Amino acid sequence: MPSPNPRNLRTGAKAVVAAVLCLACVFLAQAGSICRNSPQKLRESTLRSELSMMRIAIDSYTLDKEWPPKSLQNLVDAQYLPAIPTDPFTESKDWVCEIGDMNLGSELRPRGLYEVHSRSNKIAANGTAYNTW
Repeated sequence: MPSPNPRNLRTGAKAVVAAVLCLACVFLAQAGSICRNSPQKLRESTLRSELSMMRIAIDSYTLDKEWPPKSLQNLVDAQYLPAIPTDPFTESKDWVCEIGDMNLGSELRPRGLYEVHSRSNKIAANGTAYNTW
């Protein structure tokens, strides 16, 4: 068996190193994209969670008391929420609270809090406005 030519080995090694460097660049570019989008995705996830928690608290309060809350603070006072959460996009507790008449069956139509939204006018990664969530 003939001995390998050192020149061919060096050329082959250079090709392998070049291929590895190309793959590393591709992975780093993807990782950079993921890292740039992660803070927004984390805030979006937090917003969804907080809205869900507040909506469940509104529904639970309304079912238990047979009357809707007047405000988010009512939910805190009655221990349906530990505290009014901070909106991850506005960084404040300035939620948009929809107040109106609710149909609770029979003739009962009390007025109170029935929905909550973010006050942020920013656009989500999926193209929808956070204040419509």
